[in-house]
Amino acid sequence: MFLVSSPAQTTIMARGPEPKAPRPAWSTALRARRIQLNLRQEDVAARTEDLVSQGTISDLERGKTHLMNITAPRVVALADALEWTPQDFEKATGVPIWRSVDLMVSDGKQTFYVESKHVADVDVKARRRSDYPASAASTGYRIPRSAPRPIDSALLKAAEEYGDKTELAPLREYRWLRTLNDIPFKRRPVTPE
Repeated sequence: MFLVSSPAQTTIMARGPEPKAPRPAWSTALRARRIQLNLRQEDVAARTEDLVSQGTISDLERGKTHLMNITAPRVVALADALEWTPQDFEKATGVPIWRSVDLMVSDGKQTFYVESKHVADVDVKARRRSDYPASAASTGYRIPRSAPRPIDSALLKAAEEYGDKTELAPLREYRWLRTLNDIPFKRRPVTPE
């Protein structure tokens, strides 16, 4: 008795899952430039003096991390590592090396924009990663949505009168005045005592 079987069906499966979204044009431009210079991702990271890690470069080339989500000095270092001038970088990626707003502060009624500058002027080669101050967000600082209440005059007078004593020296610091001012009392003191 012979068993007759049908020919084996072969299915061709693509490698990995289908990408959810196409890669952005800037990520393709970064990868193309790196390959054009015959560099590995590790080489580009070394050229940035480790301001941009190999993992970040990989994430940028895959489009996983957006180019605008890395700090301005790191973008400038990446452009230098890929031997692009800031203008060439902007032209190739379509992403400007420009931070229009470094800090936005609102007092509830009006919004203020503080210290806008073109980051291409930053001398990246003269600085290392440890030279850059931590960002306000990474240190946990939050800009309040509304203006703080004014500090009571009695509290300011108490800080003036008693702040010279060693044990009450912190009373002269604004953060302690703010903390004492924000404590909910049933009634506010009228005199420093």
